[in-house]
Amino acid sequence: MTMKRSLLVFLLLTWLFPTSMAGISIIGKLARTATIKPGEAFDGVIFIKNNGKQATDIRLFQTDYRSQSDGSNDYGEPGQAQRSNANWITVSPTRLKLAPGETQPVRYQGRAPAEVKRHGTYWSMIMIEPNEAPAITPDGQPDTVAVGLQTTIRFAVQIVTAIGEGGTRSLQVLDKCLLNQEGKRALHLDVGNDGERLLIPTMTVELFNQKGASMGRFLAGRARIYPGCSVRAKVDLTAVPAGKYVAMVLLDSGDAQVMGAQVDLELAP
Repeated sequence: MTMKRSLLVFLLLTWLFPTSMAGISIIGKLARTATIKPGEAFDGVIFIKNNGKQATDIRLFQTDYRSQSDGSNDYGEPGQAQRSNANWITVSPTRLKLAPGETQPVRYQGRAPAEVKRHGTYWSMIMIEPNEAPAITPDGQPDTVAVGLQTTIRFAVQIVTAIGEGGTRSLQVLDKCLLNQEGKRALHLDVGNDGERLLIPTMTVELFNQKGASMGRFLAGRARIYPGCSVRAKVDLTAVPAGKYVAMVLLDSGDAQVMGAQVDLELAP
C-alpha cells in the first residue's frame, strides 16, 4: 500500500531576516517594493540558500494574490487580477539546484506599462518551492512506501510596484463582532481597503463610556492591506467593565490622513 500526505505552508511573513524553514532560507524581506513612473523599469534579486545537508531542487513561478478578512487567500493565475503586475515581470532562472550550504541569486525584472492613467499599487507573487523529498521505502520492501507526514514548504515573495504618488488612500470598517469565549471578550473588526494604494495601518481602538470619559486605548495590530483586500483585527476587551461604550477606531498609515470610524458597543457581563 502506498500512502503519502503533504502539508503546504505559505510563508508570508514580511519582516523576517533571513526567512528560514526546513532546508532553504530566503535572505531578505518577503515584500519587495519599487516606486516607479509609467513606462519605467525595475528589477531586484532574491537570494536563496540551502541550509540542509542534501542537494535541493527548487522551482519558481508567479501567481496573483488577494486576501480577505475571513482568512481566505486567493493565489490566482498570474496577470488576471485587476491590479496584478505579474505580466510585467520576468523571473530567471525558474529552476535551481542548490548544493548543501550553497546560495544562488534569482533575478526578476519588469517594466510598467507606459499609460499615464496608471497609478496606485500593483502587485503579484513569486513562489519559491523546493521539490518534494523522495518517498521513503522501508528496508527490504521495495514495493511499499512508509506512511508519514511530508511537509512541503512554499515561500511567497511579494513584488509590489507603486506607480507615482497618486491613487486614492481609503480604508473602511466593513464589519464588527463581539465574541465571548472561555471567559474572554474580544472585538473583531474587519477592515477593508477600498482605495488604490497599499496601506499598512496601525489600528487602535479607544473606548469612551456614556459620560464621554476615555476607558483606554487598545492596540488592534498592524497589517498590510492591498486594494480590494481586507484583514480582521482583534482587540481584547476582557478587562473592560460591562456597559455601553462608543469605540473610536483609528487607522493610521503613517501619512497625514488618519482614517477612522465610530462603533457603538454594549459589553455584556
